[in-house]
Amino acid sequence: MLIRNDKQREQSLQTLQGMQTALKKAKKKFQSEGYSTKEVKELLDPQRCLYDDIQQEIEIYDRWKAGDLTDFEAAPLEDLGRFLIAARIARGISQRELAQKLEVNESTISRDERNDYHGISIPRAVKILAALEVGVVMDVWPQKVLPPPAPEGGAVP
Repeated sequence: MLIRNDKQREQSLQTLQGMQTALKKAKKKFQSEGYSTKEVKELLDPQRCLYDDIQQEIEIYDRWKAGDLTDFEAAPLEDLGRFLIAARIARGISQRELAQKLEVNESTISRDERNDYHGISIPRAVKILAALEVGVVMDVWPQKVLPPPAPEGGAVP
């Protein structure tokens, strides 16, 4: 789950606190039932993984909120949607404010962000970047060697 605003961050923190309490209770319960240390660890691993995932998402949001967008240095184009969300957060702009700047409904921004801007057009991405006053540098390189272009009016040698 990608955290997109302070309210979601707070909810995530509350979830972590609840999970921490539940993990402690479950550990005590399993230990009292005679499970070995290894078995207790294996039983609690799925919940710990979820706990760690939520904690990582909070850390990512906090970095973005502080203006740290280094997660996106040399990122592939597929990460553009997440970058737009991160840039909005780093700029301290709410979804409502971005919607006003773009002259669209807030629900449009909310939906787009829930979908990580999947399928966004380049012109729309450019408008969002301009509204956020953020630029990107594009570095293009071929993934494989391409044949040289054919000379005008002739065949490739």
